[in-house]
Parts: sequence; C-alpha cells; structure tokens
Amino acid sequence: MRTQTFIVSMASALVFAGAAQATVAPFDFYTFDSFNVAQTDTSLPANINWASPAASQPIFGASGTREAWGYSYNGGTPSVSVGAGTATFASSQGMAGLTYRGNAQDMTNYIFSFNLNMTGVVGNSVIEMDIDNGSDYAQYLVYYTGSGTYQVDLSEAPVYGLTDFTAITNITIALGAYNNSTNSLTMSNFGYVPAPGAAALIGLAGAFGGRRRRN
Repeated sequence: MRTQTFIVSMASALVFAGAAQATVAPFDFYTFDSFNVAQTDTSLPANINWASPAASQPIFGASGTREAWGYSYNGGTPSVSVGAGTATFASSQGMAGLTYRGNAQDMTNYIFSFNLNMTGVVGNSVIEMDIDNGSDYAQYLVYYTGSGTYQVDLSEAPVYGLTDFTAITNITIALGAYNNSTNSLTMSNFGYVPAPGAAALIGLAGAFGGRRRRN
C-alpha cells in the first residue's frame, strides 16, 4: 500500500507539471541546492563576464560546483548572493545567475522546482533555465506571475535546442534585465523529481526492502 501511495503521489505531481510559466502547488522533491553554501559577488567591473570562485556543491553524483556570475550590457552592475537558504540575483541591463557544473547525469524527464519572488519587475518577468551537455543546450523560460512555486519539466519541449538529456553536465538559472530598471529575484527550495520510471523504482525498492526485513 505504501508503494502504491508513493506512485500515485508521483503521478499527481506530474499532472501539475505543466508549462514552465505556471505557478503550481508544492510537491515532494529531492533537494538539489539548499543554498546554505555561501557565495557572493557584488560591485564587479561592468561590461565583462565575471564569476565567483566555484563553491563545492554535492550535485551530479558525488561531486559538483556552483558558480555565481553576472554580465552587464551597458554599464549596470549585476550581483549574486547565496546563503542562509536563498539565492538572490539583481541585474540592470544585463544578466545574473548560477551555473552548476559536474559529472554527466541522466536527467531525462526530470522536473525541477523552486520558489521564486521577484521585485522591480518592468516587462522583464522571465527567468531562463539552460540544460547543457557540454556541446549543446536546451533553453526553458519561466514566466514570473507572482511569488510562489514554479516548475521546469524536461519532458516538455524546450523553447530552443537540445532534447537529449541523458548526459547533462551543466545547469544554469539566470535573471535578465534589458532596460534601466533593476530586477531582483530571490530563489529558494531548489529541488527535483526524477523521471517517473526512476521514481517508481525507488518506491518498489523501499517496499521490497521492507518485505525482506519482515521475512
């Protein structure tokens, strides 16, 4: 019965996992980044790419790193601050975000989830998520409609690019601002649901283990 309940709950989560722009109800997921590993970059030179020293982050199997970065188009200074459970991006005429790098990981049909809260929105309420295998990438767009939980479902077609997610090495989340207004985005509770088949196997493995203990 516990296995059946688990699978039904996962199926319900998948029903809610529609377009990336939709705000959806929270669901059970595995933590991808708790944002408790601090990392900050502010007041860096404009009009150049910059990145913070990589912070160790246990992703993509046994190892991985997270980089805070920004880019300015016309003199504005982006900033990123990570720690105490949140990641905050701020950008004016540029982009700011996080990139995760690590060993190749099969993320076919994964669903990513995060809580978002944006301020200073003036026609720039789009968060970009790129999934990269080292030579090509897929781009998903999350259209911000208010504070809440959002999802990116890799079983749905991206707006651009890669559709084979069997060997993903990089994940990027970014906030872009393309006018003189400064946008600020706070993100927390970054997690994921694995592919439905993998989730079912997790549930079945738990049930099998319980049966062996009882026997």
